[in-house]
Amino acid sequence: MSTTKSDFDKLRDEAKAQGEGAGVEKSIIVDPEMQTPEEQQMSALQVLLSAKPVRQARELKIKKRAGLEQDLIITVTSLTDRQFKQIGEEAEVATGNRGARRGAAPDKTTDNNLFLRLIVANSMSDPNLNSPEVLAAHGAVTAEQVVARVFLPGEIARIAEEVMDLSGWSDDAVEVASD
Repeated sequence: MSTTKSDFDKLRDEAKAQGEGAGVEKSIIVDPEMQTPEEQQMSALQVLLSAKPVRQARELKIKKRAGLEQDLIITVTSLTDRQFKQIGEEAEVATGNRGARRGAAPDKTTDNNLFLRLIVANSMSDPNLNSPEVLAAHGAVTAEQVVARVFLPGEIARIAEEVMDLSGWSDDAVEVASD
């Protein structure tokens, strides 16, 4: 015997009625298989309507090594789509002036190392790499220069990987819904 939508509605109404007046709230477990596609879609719509952009943060530890007197704890935050776009544009470098004589723009490619340094520089909230003290201590003009002078290439890649994860680029951020 299959349960129809009206049977499900009756069960839900009975559960509500049993909880009323007794000072007891009853929770109803909704089986997605018993929902119509419209009810399932409404649930997804409600989730979407209540969704809010969230900046996530994570503390990372850079282990003591030559050049670091002790472990360094840093805080990185997720990046927005706008920040990723800006970083991508800033990491583009000209690869030649092919067509420059004809007034055409030079060919460009992304400098991957610069891209990673910019991700780290734009995501690090503590310590503040743009503070005058940090910039002066490392003879830098930009936070990206501080990253290049303080961190090893492998550290930069690992920090950037963590930022990408916080920003939704991890393998487990999205998965195929069960069939």
